[in-house]
Amino acid sequence: MSETLSESIIIDSNLTLEQALSLKQQLEPPSEVLGKLGITDVTYYSFDGKLHQGQVVLDRGLLADVKGAFDLMTQIKFPVFSVIPSMDRSFMTDEEKAKTVNNSNGFSYRKVVGTDRLSNHSFGRAIDINPQINTYIKGEYSYGLDYDPTKPGTLTEDSVIVQYFKNRGWEWGGDWVDRKDYMHFEKPLEEEQSNVFEVKIDQSIPKEEYYREQLGEITPDVFFVLGGGNREVTDSKGRKSHKTSPYKGRFFPEKTGGAKARPLAAVELSEFYPGAKIVTMSHRPKNLFQLAEQTTQPTDYPTFAHVLSDDIQRAGVNRDRIIEKPEPTSTLTEIMEVVKLSAQNDWQNVAVITNGYQVERAQRLLDILKDGEKRILLKNQLQFLFKIGEESDLFNREWQKLEDALSKFKTNNVRVVFVSSENVLKKRSPHYESLINELMELDGYKNVVEQERVGNGKIAEGAYNFAQDSFKEYILSLK
Repeated sequence: MSETLSESIIIDSNLTLEQALSLKQQLEPPSEVLGKLGITDVTYYSFDGKLHQGQVVLDRGLLADVKGAFDLMTQIKFPVFSVIPSMDRSFMTDEEKAKTVNNSNGFSYRKVVGTDRLSNHSFGRAIDINPQINTYIKGEYSYGLDYDPTKPGTLTEDSVIVQYFKNRGWEWGGDWVDRKDYMHFEKPLEEEQSNVFEVKIDQSIPKEEYYREQLGEITPDVFFVLGGGNREVTDSKGRKSHKTSPYKGRFFPEKTGGAKARPLAAVELSEFYPGAKIVTMSHRPKNLFQLAEQTTQPTDYPTFAHVLSDDIQRAGVNRDRIIEKPEPTSTLTEIMEVVKLSAQNDWQNVAVITNGYQVERAQRLLDILKDGEKRILLKNQLQFLFKIGEESDLFNREWQKLEDALSKFKTNNVRVVFVSSENVLKKRSPHYESLINELMELDGYKNVVEQERVGNGKIAEGAYNFAQDSFKEYILSLK
């Protein structure tokens, strides 16, 4: 970009966000969608060889990705005809249609051609680049000129622009099997999240007041999202990835506990507290995946922390806000990390998000760590896991770090509140209230609630055995 700063820039678009969103769309966008959109200026070399400034409207969480893509296009002088927010073509004159036929565009509230399904453009999660030459082809139908990968401004499989988007989790329409959409990049919401746009949120519910109450009137510096189940999924193009377990997942469905509720609650609360960091927690669950998949080679599975982070980013939260903490192997070690990270970062107002049935356990474990006598008993129980020598020395060093963090935790008067993800989502919308009510009636959910009740009873009686292999795995991971 430094080589271009001295060049005069031709302004193609200089709209405010309000002006851009007032442009007529094929369908009337709901306020829930409009509230998530933002606008950014982009520069590019057009086909006249001159530097231009345009603008693109997208989901706010995706603006940085697209801004970076146009910076790359400018750097390599990849030509772009124009980038101007525009109304739906059905409202254009013939002259306007001719001028915008090769215009690159993001947000457009419309259906996918030939279907009743909303396009990902409708949510500001897709962009088309040079659509006249990066052709759409499906069977006998095509939009644009004949696709010629040798033409300037054409996107191809080995294009650095295509690779840039793919490396950031976007899909390219040129990879699709049933059709080719060479112009198109998208980063769709997963089904459970995109459904929120299909229902009308009950605005009579005082959400901000309710969330303040759930958070004990604190303004959180950070949200810790405790780990939950995840599963491997395969998309329509045969590509595999991992996502948090839904309410009725195929990963251990008999133990379904609504892990999906945790990242969704974090996304909801993050909109009301935009200054708060989000820490996703937990490890790679080797034993669970071995049992589920009947394999002893679970190394391809990501950590829960990464899967949670990925889900939260898909919902539009900026990556810069998220910290992944993959070392914890249990609720106890997650709470230990809450203490250590809060002290390390001087976070004074801390919110911990987990399922409602786990709130009591998490609170009890924090109380044990803060109580000097109970903490000594816990240490005595745990240290028997470690042999004399290097392992024992490591345990003692890490325990001292915890002691130091607890001292600072007390000095800083850190306030911690535990938040039920189900309670948050019940207020998010009637759609989610229905899902949560359905979740709570599942046998798997009821079984988990009962297991927690029994476990909490043992913790209260001092009869719970914390000296398990998972704790040793956690300490050894801190080498």
